Formats: sequence, C-alpha cells, structure tokens
Amino acid sequence: LDTLLTTPIGGLVVQAACVDAGYQTDMVAGWCNVRKTRRVFAVKGASNADVPRPIFAPRVSKTQQGTRQVHIVGVDTAKELLYARLRIETPGPGYVHLKFPHCDEVWVAQLTAEKLRTRYVHGRAVHYWWKAEGRRNEVLDCYVYAMAALKSLLSFGFKLDPRPPIQRVAKAPKPAQSSGGWLGGSRMGGKGWLDR
Repeated sequence: LDTLLTTPIGGLVVQAACVDAGYQTDMVAGWCNVRKTRRVFAVKGASNADVPRPIFAPRVSKTQQGTRQVHIVGVDTAKELLYARLRIETPGPGYVHLKFPHCDEVWVAQLTAEKLRTRYVHGRAVHYWWKAEGRRNEVLDCYVYAMAALKSLLSFGFKLDPRPPIQRVAKAPKPAQSSGGWLGGSRMGGKGWLDR
C-alpha cells in the first residue's frame, strides 16, 4: 500500500487517503498514525440517513486503547451527493466522468449497488441505504472514502483546481482622437464638457 500511495499514477500523486478501520481498528489506526504527515487517515463509516454528518470529520475519535486516531465518515451524506451527481447529464461542475474500459458494466453496477429506502418505525419515516443480498459494492465504498479523502484536504485548507494566472498581453494604448463636439472638445479648440 505504501508503494501505491507514493507512486505517481498518470502524472498525479496521491495527496490524501482514507483507510477503512472498521475491522482491526487499532492495527489500521496505528498504521495510519505513522503516515498521518502524508495525510493517510484511518476512518470509520457512520450511517444515519436522517441525521446529516459531514463527509469527513476533521475532529478525531480515539480507539479503544485511546492512543490511535480515527476519523468518522458520513457515508450517507457522501452517497446522497454521489447519487445526485450521477443524475447530472452534462459535463460540468459535479458531473461524474465514467471512462470505459476502466468503468465497465460491473464497475458501474457496484457503484450503484445501493438504493435509498424508507421504512416506518413507530409511525416515523426512517431512511436507510439498502443493498440487495449478493450484490457487491466495493466500488461505492472506495468512491465514498475517496470523497472523504478529498474533503479532508479541503478541511485542512487545501484549494482545489489551482489554475495558473491568465497571462494577459499588454495592449498598446490607443492614440487620442479629437472627436470634436461638446463632449470631447469644442470645434473651436477649447476644452470639452468632460475635460473640465
């Protein structure tokens, strides 16, 4: 994993990563803690579709041993944002680019494996994300954690899409023209109304 995190891919370098600490929390958090200067974060997903959570919480929780740091990821918030972006049909802000062959039918099926459903508990509507038995959703999980890594950068002050300043070519000043008339100068050679 260290090699993947430090090797440029297509000219890009990994700026942040989130590693799922839902299993073997102390071990994962310990591994990530050593790499926190490279912005490698141990994370745990928290889901409750009716209580919005930030996609990445910069404030950390402690593991059971109390020495390791784990960030909480609002997985429901991230999934809602992803599914809203998947409905955008025109390339632009928020549009999700799915390039073949990497994003084939199997990949897209995993990305969209879950559906938001509603059930009623004591007469109150409760929303939850449902996955059909046997469906795989690893791509969706990876996308959610990638979104959390992006939000971690933003929460620590990084700016997205730094574009180089536009190089403006200085234009030569236009020569002054005497337009005559009462605005730009009188026909008699005196100052015009705007020149006073």
